[in-house]
Amino acid sequence: MPRNRQSHVGQAARLSVENSVRNTASSRTSLGLDRRAACPTQGFSLIEMMVVLAIISIIMGSVFKSIDLTQRVSRSQQVKLDLTQQAREFVDQLTRDLRNSGYPYQRNMANAVDPFNNTNFISPTHPSNAPGLIYVDNGSLWFAGNVDGTAGAEAGTAKVEIVRYDYVPAGAGPGCPCVRRTEFQRSGGDPLTDASTPGAAVAQMEIQGVQNAATAANQLSQGGDDGPGGPNR
Repeated sequence: MPRNRQSHVGQAARLSVENSVRNTASSRTSLGLDRRAACPTQGFSLIEMMVVLAIISIIMGSVFKSIDLTQRVSRSQQVKLDLTQQAREFVDQLTRDLRNSGYPYQRNMANAVDPFNNTNFISPTHPSNAPGLIYVDNGSLWFAGNVDGTAGAEAGTAKVEIVRYDYVPAGAGPGCPCVRRTEFQRSGGDPLTDASTPGAAVAQMEIQGVQNAATAANQLSQGGDDGPGGPNR
């Protein structure tokens, strides 16, 4: 075969290969463009974002509501625990007061001669004489005794305190209905009159949220319901 013809044949083959490569690249390019046109840039639309935010808001609202309910229950239980502890301390104080009430005992303080010292005991109306239980009804409990163990001003005597537990109805004071404990030194004389005049003494303890009983307790009296200072005490 002549050289010129071979050259033309080789040139034709190269052109055919180049055309084939160009066609392949063109088809790939068009396919990529078609894919990009069919699949545009990915992302969230405004509606989708709003739906997601609404779902998140509902979930967070449920979570916060559960947390708030848990905190309320915790605070309620803490308040109940505090009230129980206060009531326990109040009852413990009442128990200690009742144990010390009536000491020194009035029969040991009667107007009689001490056989050992040949001296007179102090009068039952003396400030160092503890009459014990003085008055009780459905809203009051009054008694006297050496509640703190301190000595009196006179030698051989004890410091006698009058202790009053009084029920205060709702509206009669802050935090009431409540029971208040008031302690003050006995002045002497008639025990009921003495206990009815606390002077400037104020309540040292208070337990709140107390509901009074529907029925009254029996008074420490010979009969009747005349209250402190009445004829039937």
